[in-house]
Amino acid sequence: MANVSVSFKYQESYLPTPRCRKLRYREAEETHMAVIKEVTRDEFPIALRFEEFVMQKTPSGRCWIDLHWYDGRLWKLSRYCNIHANKDWDELTPLDALGWYLRPSSWQVTVTPSKEKCIECIDNNARNWLLCEGNLYVPCGEPMYGICTFGLGHNHAGIGTSLGVECHYNGNLPSSWYFNAFQRKEAIAKAKEIAYKRGDTDSISFIENAERIEVLMPECVQADPQSWNQSGNSFLAKLEGITESAGDIMTAGLAAIMTCSH
Repeated sequence: MANVSVSFKYQESYLPTPRCRKLRYREAEETHMAVIKEVTRDEFPIALRFEEFVMQKTPSGRCWIDLHWYDGRLWKLSRYCNIHANKDWDELTPLDALGWYLRPSSWQVTVTPSKEKCIECIDNNARNWLLCEGNLYVPCGEPMYGICTFGLGHNHAGIGTSLGVECHYNGNLPSSWYFNAFQRKEAIAKAKEIAYKRGDTDSISFIENAERIEVLMPECVQADPQSWNQSGNSFLAKLEGITESAGDIMTAGLAAIMTCSH
């Protein structure tokens, strides 16, 4: 276990005089010692890995992100604190910067948060961090292959249809555009199908060389987005249909303008 000192502000109730019966509130400051759970490497195996584009880190711009399995969840190396620690993104996250992130957020407490409520939030926040061999980790969603489109088709936006790795589902898109870690071939086929419908021929080679997901523990692949039956945002689906049916950029653009004006 590792202890992290977290300073926070709360609203303290008081009575101005012994005769007063109505409580008043004033801002007070306190420090709470949060506990970060520490695990061994044997308890923290790598379950999946996926490629991520990180500019200037490798000649290809890609690097591998390891996802560890613990307590029924996937965890990845945290880089959130490095801004406050004045460190580069791939350097280890120091514990002394973690206190800033453990503080209660405005959406976690009321306008007049009590000391007890703030401490409860800090302890809950601390459960979303793990320490292993000096590195800090945070929960991560299961990586999936996800398709995304941009622009008016016919190569208007350069890479108008893309395939990448996503660790969450975007509800604006149909779930049929998402595939689990074992379905790379299906994802590529679907992305190419969409690209051809949109006329995004320049996207094909990028789709075929999309980032990869590597599975080391098959039991940790649990997502089945093809069975979710989510249609996504209806307005975006309408624009997508316009782009696919239009014969050129100009037609797609004019049809989109007319649709948005109604």
